[in-house]
Amino acid sequence: MKDVGKRDPNRKSGISRLLPYAFILPPMIYLGVFMFWPLARQIYMSFTNTRIINPNRGRFIGLGNYERLLDDPNFYVSLKATLIYTVCTVVIGAGLGLVTALAIDRPFKGRAIVRAILLFGWAVPGVAASLIWLWMYNERSGIFNRITEVIGLGRFPG
Repeated sequence: MKDVGKRDPNRKSGISRLLPYAFILPPMIYLGVFMFWPLARQIYMSFTNTRIINPNRGRFIGLGNYERLLDDPNFYVSLKATLIYTVCTVVIGAGLGLVTALAIDRPFKGRAIVRAILLFGWAVPGVAASLIWLWMYNERSGIFNRITEVIGLGRFPG
């Protein structure tokens, strides 16, 4: 006989079933607006005779742009240069990174100093950005206080 008034403890309520989708929705909207829509728009525009000056006035021409591209000898020169540059930078960057990581992983005199110096290149841009923001928000000479003063809102404490 089945218990009529009992609730199944493994069954989720309506809100808890929708909660994961609520967490995923904002990033999906962001990706749709700032990645997928512009990408789809550019793919569509590649099949039109659109001009940069007036992008909404293009006429559909199908694969005409791609045919013209494949007939242009400069395209192959550019493609070759791009491929060489990409392969070289990836191989050299990954190789140098691997060699450096393996070198500083072994114990040696001054290893802590070498690691600190290498970490400097990673930390300095963040520190520089923080200092720039502090300068912009400075109570006396910051650009934000200057702007609020010019538009009549006065100065704000830093």
